[in-house]
Amino acid sequence: GPTSNNWLGRNGFPDPSYDGLMDDVRVYTSALTGDDVSRLHADGSALRTTTSVSVTPVSPSPFAAPLTVSTSVQDETEQSADGSVELWVDAARVGVPVELASGAATFPELTLGRGDHEIEVRYSADEGWRDSVASVTHTVERPPPGEGVPIHYAFDEGAGTTAANTGGDPSVGDATLMGDTTWTQDGQFAAGVSLPGGGAGTGNHVRLPDNIAEDMDEEFTVSIWTRPDALPNWVPLVQIGSSTDTFFLLQSSTQADGPTGFAATFKAPGNPAQERLTLGGGNDTPLNAWTHVVFTMSGSTGKLYFDGELVGTRDDFSLGIGDVGVDGTTTANFIGGTSWPDPRYDGLVDEFRMFDYELTEEQVGELFEGPPVNAVPVAVDDAYSTDEGDPLTVPAPGVLGNDTDAEGDPLTAVGLTQPTNGTVALEADGSFTYTPEADFAGADTFTYRATDGSGESAPATVTVTVEEDDESPLVETSLTATADEIVYGRPGAVTVTISPVAATGSVLLMDGDTELGSADLAEGEATIAVPGKVLVPGSYPLEVRYGGDDVHAASSSTLTLQVDKVAPRLKVKAPKKIKQGKRAKVKVKVSAAHQVPATGQVKIKVRPGKTITRTVKDGKLLTVKLPRAKRTKKLKVKVVYLGSDLVERTSSTVVIRVKRR
Repeated sequence: GPTSNNWLGRNGFPDPSYDGLMDDVRVYTSALTGDDVSRLHADGSALRTTTSVSVTPVSPSPFAAPLTVSTSVQDETEQSADGSVELWVDAARVGVPVELASGAATFPELTLGRGDHEIEVRYSADEGWRDSVASVTHTVERPPPGEGVPIHYAFDEGAGTTAANTGGDPSVGDATLMGDTTWTQDGQFAAGVSLPGGGAGTGNHVRLPDNIAEDMDEEFTVSIWTRPDALPNWVPLVQIGSSTDTFFLLQSSTQADGPTGFAATFKAPGNPAQERLTLGGGNDTPLNAWTHVVFTMSGSTGKLYFDGELVGTRDDFSLGIGDVGVDGTTTANFIGGTSWPDPRYDGLVDEFRMFDYELTEEQVGELFEGPPVNAVPVAVDDAYSTDEGDPLTVPAPGVLGNDTDAEGDPLTAVGLTQPTNGTVALEADGSFTYTPEADFAGADTFTYRATDGSGESAPATVTVTVEEDDESPLVETSLTATADEIVYGRPGAVTVTISPVAATGSVLLMDGDTELGSADLAEGEATIAVPGKVLVPGSYPLEVRYGGDDVHAASSSTLTLQVDKVAPRLKVKAPKKIKQGKRAKVKVKVSAAHQVPATGQVKIKVRPGKTITRTVKDGKLLTVKLPRAKRTKKLKVKVVYLGSDLVERTSSTVVIRVKRR
């Protein structure tokens, strides 16, 4: 029957209570075997463990920067534990378990979208230890304003019901074709979307992800190609919002005060007022013709463009995209649809883009014009030489080294025709090996073409002169030097290859008459170390010199070394809330990796027209008092570190809630 007096450490008799510790109490519905009891005892005697997690770069990390998660596991005696660890991000496992080595492990790099992420490491113990878990919250910053296309739906799928976001912000997901919306092969660029129109209840529209305009505030841009079949009154082209109480709308055939044509409208929640930029009666997108529609906003100024031309401006908006939504969220985001009971859009659409910054008039024009027509590469003839009986090996870029492409696209070598007096193995990167026939001396030729993936060049001829063996005292050599971009303060390297690979001796890296480093050749290769602070940020034409040996002649080669500024670490601390009339204190700390001093100035932008400028010292905490908070609202504070000759520019934004006194 039921029991009610169930305790640990006491009973129903007037006996003293238990004095001591207990842990891990279990009740079973069946009898345990001796082996079961032995396993329980072993589990109880296993050592407790502590798992630690670290993420590089530290939070908040720059957008799109690869993250490295490392972990260590120690037991209660502070000794390294054995076992395996799993990486979980936002409640989903990433990759496969990794075995601990000396109690530590590092997971493969991963890249996360903007926002906060829960990064968790789960330790599965070997015998003698207990499992443990640790987690940290890591924030990825938004993309820097003015860079790339965060949101881009090209609508090139042509099948299914989803359209992928191919823009640079991976946190924004797919768009979905709803109702009777279908694909068309007659888009402005390849495939597009066909919206059939109909009443509000049909749901014939493209649904965009929730919160698509998250973090967009002072500036944003919407771009779309449209070809309407009909334009009934108030027909929507784009809506970002949550309901009829809060939205941003692009609409045709508006009737705000009689016929008012195409319009862009903002409405904040809880406020009946709507703010609208209209083009006037008769000024709208033409029927049965493609029009490129762009709306841009910066501060209080909104602009409308048709086909790259400015057609309307309003400079007194008090509302913007940051005012749209409920508590910062938007859940009714559509192309061709709206929360209002208006007819759905009837026509074709293509190439929807959103930017978290204002496009300039020039950029709008470039977007309308589209990319230039691809120019085919230009391949230039090449000439090489080798000794009789000796294969000729030329490393990349090889035959492509003097070829060009007007758009700067990467080139590959294709279309090989074999020579008459030998054979050629040609790689896509332009490297090749020519093997002459036995006893052949003279000129031999082969041809190839350069391609940029879209078009091919005319054939280029490569001439290989096979020198008759005359026991020349020195063998000619050729150098190739390459280097990746390096960051100031972090050591880099120049990789040198020499042909033929039998050459011995050393190679020097020179900046004019100054020697930056040297290395000995081994099997035709050498790596010259470049100290981290020998060159300040910039681009440097350098020379690699080979002095020759008893058999091989001296030679040289040039390369351009790019030294980038080091990325700063900007930490900003501010109170989450203050009372009206009070002055908030913002604490700013700027530092950089590799012991590079972060100096210069920071600008603290409190509101339009109010900026505080201070000088920072490397790694020193800077405390700034803001002006008194006059209104009860969210106070957005943007801290911009302007960078220096050695350190990049960066920024961070915090929000302070101002409460009534």
